[in-house]
Amino acid sequence: MDLSCLDAGIPDEAFKPVTGDDKTLSTQFKKRNKKEREQKGQLSIDEKLKTDSVDYAEMWRQLGIIPETTPQQVKYKQKQYQENLQESSWWLKYSACNLWTAVFFMPLTEHYLQLLPTTEALNRLKREKVEKIHKSDDNYELRITNYELNKVVDAANKLAEEKHFFHWCLEFPEVFEQGGFNCVLGNPPWERIKLQEKEFFASQSAEIANAVNKAAREKLIKELPKKNPELAQAFEEAKHDAEAQSKFIRESDRFPLTAVGDINTYAIFAETTRKLISSDGRVGVIVPTGIATDDTCKKFFGDLTQKQALASLYDFENRERLFTAVDSRMKFSLLAISGKPIKRGNFAFFLTQTKQLDNQSRLFQLTPQDIALINPNTLTCPIFRTSQDAELTKKIYQRVPVLENEITGSNPWGISFMTMFHMSNDSGLFKNEAGNGLVPLYEAKMFHQFTHRWATYTDNGDTRDLTDEEKGNASFVVQPRYWVSQVEVENKLAEKWDKDWLLSFRDICRSTDERTAIFSLLPKVALGNTSPICFILQKYIFKITCLVANCSSLVFDFVTRQKIG
Repeated sequence: MDLSCLDAGIPDEAFKPVTGDDKTLSTQFKKRNKKEREQKGQLSIDEKLKTDSVDYAEMWRQLGIIPETTPQQVKYKQKQYQENLQESSWWLKYSACNLWTAVFFMPLTEHYLQLLPTTEALNRLKREKVEKIHKSDDNYELRITNYELNKVVDAANKLAEEKHFFHWCLEFPEVFEQGGFNCVLGNPPWERIKLQEKEFFASQSAEIANAVNKAAREKLIKELPKKNPELAQAFEEAKHDAEAQSKFIRESDRFPLTAVGDINTYAIFAETTRKLISSDGRVGVIVPTGIATDDTCKKFFGDLTQKQALASLYDFENRERLFTAVDSRMKFSLLAISGKPIKRGNFAFFLTQTKQLDNQSRLFQLTPQDIALINPNTLTCPIFRTSQDAELTKKIYQRVPVLENEITGSNPWGISFMTMFHMSNDSGLFKNEAGNGLVPLYEAKMFHQFTHRWATYTDNGDTRDLTDEEKGNASFVVQPRYWVSQVEVENKLAEKWDKDWLLSFRDICRSTDERTAIFSLLPKVALGNTSPICFILQKYIFKITCLVANCSSLVFDFVTRQKIG
C-alpha cells in the first residue's frame, strides 16, 4: 500500500514465462533485470519528488468539498480533477507504479521487445525530465523528453487502462496519510484464477467441453490449431491472461498469505482489505467459509487468529437461499477483521438466517490458544454447532494428543500419507476394461467402515451400494470404473509399503453425513486421489486393527466432524 516496493526495482520473478511467452527472452530479461537491480546509487522515487512534491492528501480533500449539485459545478470539479492529475509528480508516481506492474502482464515476445520495462527503465523515469504538451481546451498531456523511454511508459500506461491497475496509495492519498480506512465493507468475487477448460469451451465447443476425461480433452485442444485456429488463439490468450494474473499474485509479494494452491479471488480480496484498514479500523466481508477452514487459507487465517485480528466469523449454509444465485449447499461467512488486537473472536456455524445470531447457544468464543490446541498444524478454524460442542472438543484435546504434531515433531505411530493416482492428471494410465497385469482402481465411494466392498459400478457407468446378499457372498467382487497396471501400483508403493493390504480413508466427507471419518483396510489395489493411503511404522503393524478401530469410533467421529470445513 506504499511506494517503497519501487525502490527495490522490478522483481526478477515478473519475467517468468507463461503460456505464449518466449522462454529464451524470459531468461535474458531476468538476467538483465537482476543485474540492473544490483547496481548501486539508485534514486528513490521519494527523493526525486522532494523538490516538486505536492500535498496530495490536501489536494484530494479540497476536491472532495467542491459541490456537485449543478451541471456547472460538476464540470468545474471535473476540470479541477483533470488539472490536479496533470501535476508532474503525481503522474510520475502513477507511471512508475504502472511500469512495475505491467511486466507481470505484458507478453514476453519479440513483438513487445522494445516495450518491456526493466528496473533500468524505472530508474530512468525517476531521472528524466517531464514536460507538458498542449493539446486543446486547456488540456495538457505529459511527455517524457526521452523518446525510447516515453514509448515504454506509454505502453505500460495503456496496459494499465486495459487491465484496470489500481494503486491504492495514489487513488486515496488522504486516507493512507491517516494510516488507512476506518471501515471496509464488501462482497468480493468468489472465482478461481486458474482457467477452467470445461467452462471456457462450454459455449465454444461442446465436443471439447464434454470430453470423457482430461486426457481426451487435452488431445482435442492440441488439434485446435488445425481445426479451428481462431478458437485456438482465443484459448491461448485466455490462458496467458489467467496465468499472468496468477504470476502477479504469486510473485509480486503483495499476497504472501493467500497466494497458495489454486488461488481464489475471495482470499486475495480478504488479504487486501486487511491491509487497507487503519490501526483502529474494521473490515466486514462476505466470503466462503473456506477462508477459515481450507488448507490454502491456513496461513492467512492462522495469522489472523495468532495476531488477534479476528473479530468474528459467522458461518451460513445457503439452504434458505439467502443468495438465490448460489448453490444451496454453499457455505459462506460474515468475516470481521479488526485493526486493534482482540483477545477472543466470536464464532457461529451452520446458521441459515441472520436472526439466529440472537441465539446465545449458537455463539461461542475461541482464543488463539484454543485454535492452536485443536488444530496445531494448520491453525484453521474448527467448526462447532453449539458452545457445548466447542467446550467438549477443547476438553478432549486437553487430554488426548493429535495423531501428528508438525510443530513439536510428535508422531508416535510414525504415520505418513500418500495419494496414489490423480483421477484427472493420471487419466492416461487408466484402462476401461480388465486385463492381464491390471488391478482395479478403487474410488472412495467404493468402500466404507469395516468393508472394502460397499459400492460397485454398473454397466451404465453409475454406482450402486451392494445388497446384503452380495455382501454375504465372499466370492462377489466389486466392479471399478477403471483398471491400472499393477506395475504402476508397485512403483508408487516402492520402498514405502510391502504389505498385501492398504489402510485408506475417504477424503471427501461432510459433517452432516451419518459418519464423517470413514477408514478401511483394502486389498493392494490402485487408489484414486479421493482415497489417501496411511502408512505407519513397521514395528506397529501388529496394532493396525487397533488404529482402525480408533479411527472408526464414535468419539473420533465426533471430533472429526467438528473440524471438517
